[in-house]
Amino acid sequence: MKTYDFAFKDSIVYVATDEGVFRSADGGSSWIQSGTIIDRTTGQRITTKRFFSVGVVDDTVYCGSADGLVKTVDNAANPFGQTWQILRAYRPVGNNTSSTYIYPNPFSPKQEQARVHYSTGGKNASVTVEVFDFGMNRIRTIIKDAARSGASEHDELWDGLDDTKRLVANGVYFYRVTLDNGEPAWGKVMVLQ
Repeated sequence: MKTYDFAFKDSIVYVATDEGVFRSADGGSSWIQSGTIIDRTTGQRITTKRFFSVGVVDDTVYCGSADGLVKTVDNAANPFGQTWQILRAYRPVGNNTSSTYIYPNPFSPKQEQARVHYSTGGKNASVTVEVFDFGMNRIRTIIKDAARSGASEHDELWDGLDDTKRLVANGVYFYRVTLDNGEPAWGKVMVLQ
């Protein structure tokens, strides 16, 4: 397994790898793996196992991936990985339903997923997100008539695959976000392998 970084807190070691973040408190005889990382407050999740960095400040463990920075508290009252907070830098769109963007852009589907970011304008909505090639042929429907709450902004994930589960070619793609069959919001993304 490929290892990228180590961090230490007293006799505890944390390791960032291709398969997640690992923790050992007994000199490497036994290990705890990070597992699926979900932020219970926001409902967001990390979509990759690969972590490139790990660091410790007091009882807080910070782990960096291509999909965001995460942190968890590791002490007697809060075992490692019991609760996670996902930290991502993004530009809020507020209640503007005509504003959308995709990140990262450009993106490489072999290494990451793209996030289509949009708002439902503070209302509950039925949302459809579709991806089109440069000839405006629909190649992927990410979600269709999915119920989304108006409480916050949303991200929908695109893995770079078309509807037949084949990886798309390098190039520019367009996407469309439609709320309740209203006027769609458009954006574009570049795929680079």
